[in-house]
Amino acid sequence: MKTFTKILKYGAFLSTIGFIGSTIIQIYARFFMESAPPWTEEAARVFFIHAVSFSAGLAVRGNYYVNFDLFYQYLPQKAQRTLDIVSRIFICVLFFICAYYGLEFAINGLDEKSPSMGISMAIPFVSTVIMGSAIFLFILVELIKKLRQAK
Repeated sequence: MKTFTKILKYGAFLSTIGFIGSTIIQIYARFFMESAPPWTEEAARVFFIHAVSFSAGLAVRGNYYVNFDLFYQYLPQKAQRTLDIVSRIFICVLFFICAYYGLEFAINGLDEKSPSMGISMAIPFVSTVIMGSAIFLFILVELIKKLRQAK
């Protein structure tokens, strides 16, 4: 799991650097060149999507998402534990489905080319697989911990 986390961290870092770099190139080109290269906008979009995908799993792992626990805090302890387990099961199912169909989506994108950069559309589409897999794995780990605590 440490290796997977490291891959996500490096992926998020490199995607963010790519996003910033392509955006800076576009800004520079708009001010100092006759026209901005068309690939910079598309590259920025792809890098941004990947940065979010790599970061989503890390946010789950670090428990950085906002929790609305107005009603949750008034539930009895047993109901809270049950709700924690049930919600994690639903999240696991949802993101497993997301990763599975994201993989199909990415495979279908192998033959398609992006308009400006000419890269395979599988590259931006694989972000769904990355995000779905990362969230699924980290929630699954949390679910296993919660189930062990419940015993």
